[in-house]
Amino acid sequence: MGPRGLPREIVDRLSREIASALGGADMKEKFNKLQYVAFSSTPEELNAFFNQQIDLYATLLSAAGVQPE
Repeated sequence: MGPRGLPREIVDRLSREIASALGGADMKEKFNKLQYVAFSSTPEELNAFFNQQIDLYATLLSAAGVQPE
């Protein structure tokens, strides 16, 4: 995550560095102890995931009759 308008080269570098850190054996071991599976994705995959979640929760909240205040 970063501020809107973050230059693409910085987005790509952050993505690579995070994927590298999460792929390290020491990090995998730490996450395993917490019973957590960490994985990385591309910026586009993360954006698609967030959009799917927004659509899902909008549908669920609407079906439940929840209205914004």
